[in-house]
Amino acid sequence: MMRRVSLYRVIGVMILILVLAPVGWLVICALRPSSDVLNHPYSLSGRLTAQNLVEAFHLPGFARSLTNSFVAALLSSLLTMAICVPVGYASSRYEFTGRHFVQGLGIAGYILSPVILAIPYFRLLATVDLTNSVVGITLLHVALSIPFCLSLLDLLFQSVPSAPEEVALLAGMEGLTLLRRIVLPSARLPILAIGLLAFLVSWKEYFYSFVVSSGENSRTLPLLLSAMMAGEVPQWHLLFALSVVLILPGIALVTVATRMGISGRTEGGARD
Repeated sequence: MMRRVSLYRVIGVMILILVLAPVGWLVICALRPSSDVLNHPYSLSGRLTAQNLVEAFHLPGFARSLTNSFVAALLSSLLTMAICVPVGYASSRYEFTGRHFVQGLGIAGYILSPVILAIPYFRLLATVDLTNSVVGITLLHVALSIPFCLSLLDLLFQSVPSAPEEVALLAGMEGLTLLRRIVLPSARLPILAIGLLAFLVSWKEYFYSFVVSSGENSRTLPLLLSAMMAGEVPQWHLLFALSVVLILPGIALVTVATRMGISGRTEGGARD
């Protein structure tokens, strides 16, 4: 048994190294002078500096792209949770026509490739004149986030004890009032963690943003990074710096979401 546990630990450490090594190397390259990046790309020697990050922040269009990414991610995560929380709760607690369809929506969202849905989504947005806009990108990110958020919330609400809800129902509480006063406080941390993951999905999304955006007014950070890579002479030190700016919020949000999920399970176990 001990040998098996040790083997699992060794495998886990190896996987962790394989996952974190590219990220660590990216951060190192982002902090190296541009001359070192070009002349000695695989060397660990030399000084580290934040100049690349400062230069990246002063790139033309960076501030606008950063704002667009943040606004789209924030709005899409809020809209996604506003839709998925009541629907996920209803599908996990009540029997109604179409319940299995709603539960299967999460799986269907993973089966269908984004490429298949890109043209219909674009035509819909073009009909209401929302192409090349942050609002259009936000709506596409909502459509992208709903399947996995709905699946996670359905599983989450199934794991929440129903005894307090039954007591509240006997007291005459029902509907959204029951959800807001009884259910949400007991699962607030896992729900917030899922909301952060929805934010992250929008923050790093590239394909749908590329389909909808056609100018600087709606360009997000992934699109800015892609535009710089498409240049005749890529500025690698700035590409590394932009990549770090793009992934660091994701790492921070995943860390926070993981801790919230663990805290939520701990609180749930304590209440049980």
